[in-house]
Amino acid sequence: MGVSLDGIGKTHDKFRQKQGSFSDSLLGIGLCRDHGIKAGVRFTLTQDNVQDFPAILKLMDDEDIDKFYLSHLNYDG
Repeated sequence: MGVSLDGIGKTHDKFRQKQGSFSDSLLGIGLCRDHGIKAGVRFTLTQDNVQDFPAILKLMDDEDIDKFYLSHLNYDG
């Protein structure tokens, strides 16, 4: 299962327009792990979250998450 994280803490919450959504996402990853479901992180790099990229990688390590999908946003108008 892929769980989208748009940054750490408030950055993610701002992207998702819901306070607490970052914590909820981490809870979902943990619940998957507890039930034997492999879960990874999906991260779309933008100018608004690039500062969180190192922290996302640290989170991956700290939480022992072994799947990571990185994409970049193509700005289009």
